[in-house]
Amino acid sequence: MRSNNYPQLLHLGVGCRFYGNATLGKKAIVGDYVVIGYPKEIRLEEFQHSHDPAVPSGTSPFDAVKPTIIGANCRIASHIVIYEGTKIGDNVSIDDFCRIGFDCIIGSRTRLLYAAFVMDRVLIGKDCVITGFICDGAVIGNHAVVMGRLVHELTRPHLPWGLIEPAPKIEDRAVVGFGSIIVGGVTIGHNSYVAAGAVVTKDVPPKSVVVGVNRFIPCNEWRGKKLSQDFWFWGEEKDE
Repeated sequence: MRSNNYPQLLHLGVGCRFYGNATLGKKAIVGDYVVIGYPKEIRLEEFQHSHDPAVPSGTSPFDAVKPTIIGANCRIASHIVIYEGTKIGDNVSIDDFCRIGFDCIIGSRTRLLYAAFVMDRVLIGKDCVITGFICDGAVIGNHAVVMGRLVHELTRPHLPWGLIEPAPKIEDRAVVGFGSIIVGGVTIGHNSYVAAGAVVTKDVPPKSVVVGVNRFIPCNEWRGKKLSQDFWFWGEEKDE
């Protein structure tokens, strides 16, 4: 089924809702019960505090949201929420039950799987695989795989919720394994591999393996057999 408002779509499922000036690229596919352009919380909160029944409906926060842009050939499955101001590149695939917050940027050919939960103002590069929890303001480079959790330190829990804290940065071609936790404003260097279940609270040098709690092993000292040696040098010709 195609919508008369979005004739360029290949398919638009049932129960979908688009807020504001949502742009959907050619040949995009949108599944059932998808919300695009949902207002950010502060906009709704301000509306609640200032709402007057006599105010015209045209001032509703649902009408005033930032434009949300979905690229061409995207595949958006079902039960997904994408908040206002987010820009998604071409050929992006978003699996069922994923959430993407406001003012995010997601590069072309990236895949969001396994109900990935992406908070606000997150930058994700091209050709990534994202399956975990990504906190506000996190930055993920190109060709990265993030299956763990990127979280803030929460060093001032007595202050109002929503205080902006430094967020993790994942450089190009790094891997964050399933169940691992990256805490605070640390950087995971390019071509590094954070093993499943690891905990990281310090910067990780490029081309390192991380196991346990902050145990970093340089690639030239790594004796494991399950990680291809080609991984360490992947993409170097492009960086020169």
